[in-house]
Amino acid sequence: MSITVRRASVQDAAADAGFMGDPGVFPRLMQMPYTNEDFRRARMTEGSEADSTAPALMAELDCALVGTAGVYLGGASQRRSHAATLGISVPTKAHDRGAASALMAALSGCADSRVGALLLKLSIYNDNMRVIGLYPKFGFFIEGTT
Repeated sequence: MSITVRRASVQDAAADAGFMGDPGVFPRLMQMPYTNEDFRRARMTEGSEADSTAPALMAELDCALVGTAGVYLGGASQRRSHAATLGISVPTKAHDRGAASALMAALSGCADSRVGALLLKLSIYNDNMRVIGLYPKFGFFIEGTT
C-alpha cells in the first residue's frame, strides 16, 4: 500500500474534476469552483502540449487516484521566470494516507531538476491547518499572512 506518483494524462480529467469539486477541497483552493471534466481535460491537454517540463502529476493508491498536483511557472515575465508555484489537491476520502507528502516530494524534485525554479511558492489560506503542518517538512516557511 504505497503511493505511486505519475504524470497525469487526459484520461485523468474526470478524477481531477472530482478532486477539484470535492466539498472538502474546493473551498481551500485558489481557483474557481464548479469545474468540470471538459475544462480539466482542456487544461491537461494545453499543459501537456505547451510545456512538457512542468507536468501535472497524479497520485495512486491501490489502483485508485488519490491526488493531483502541478508546477506552474512564473509566466512570460523575465522578472518571474525563476519562480514557480506549486498546487496540490487531495480529496477528503484520501486524507491522511500519504498522497500529499508523496506529491510534495515529487513536485519539489520536478521543480528543481526539470523546471529549474529557484523559488517555489505556495499560496494557502491561513486556516488550512492540514497543509500548514505539511509544507515545513519540505523546507517551506511562512513568508506572510493576512
